Amino acid sequence: MISTTIHTVVISAPGINAWEYLAFDSFEKQVKSIRFAMEKKFTRGLHALHLDPVNAGALLNLRWRGATIGSASSDAEPFWSNLMWLKIKLFNPLPHLRHTNRVDFLKLLHDFLGSFRRSLRGLDFEWLGPEGPSPLMLDLVTDPEGLYRAEPFQWNGLMYARLTNTDAVEVTELEVVQETRARHLRKLIINDYTPRPLSPSSQSSSVASLSPQSSEEDLTGGPAGFDKIDALMFNMEL
Repeated sequence: MISTTIHTVVISAPGINAWEYLAFDSFEKQVKSIRFAMEKKFTRGLHALHLDPVNAGALLNLRWRGATIGSASSDAEPFWSNLMWLKIKLFNPLPHLRHTNRVDFLKLLHDFLGSFRRSLRGLDFEWLGPEGPSPLMLDLVTDPEGLYRAEPFQWNGLMYARLTNTDAVEVTELEVVQETRARHLRKLIINDYTPRPLSPSSQSSSVASLSPQSSEEDLTGGPAGFDKIDALMFNMEL
């Protein structure tokens, strides 16, 4: 019998990189059934999630808050709300999308990440294929037609973030993220580059916020929460 406690789930769902075909077929049913089964079985919630690699369709069907695909289960909140470590390798569909679909996808990604803003401690995000926008700054993506608008949100406990294959970033991004989005952030790596050291005041406040499950060693070399040891793994193809 499977325990009601699980540390890490790894989902691999590369599929095809075309938005029109991602949400309404057998692939959708696979992802939704896995999501609902986990929410019902693992009643004590999830510690770490690896989406490695996934396409936009998997993200769409894993969204548990807001405009979800399928009815949201009563077990969704206790399962997802304690997630601390999130690793995403996401195929970038943006260059292949029509404008309206591009807007929909950006809103989806912004909402999906925002659903973990209260619990997440570490985020490791990589765009696969062409470069994409910073996942911490999606509210700043410009839209000439004015269809895309997103409100910034505050990460309550984010301490570690690694962003790979993102668009060229101003050196001020670290300060912007710290001051307006993640005041407890201790380490930010952008395309394998750390813009500048965090300010002493921010570091001291972050140290005070460390949870028992986290340690400075975890956050220095890469959080232990990103390990795949004893992970429950799902591998899906379209």
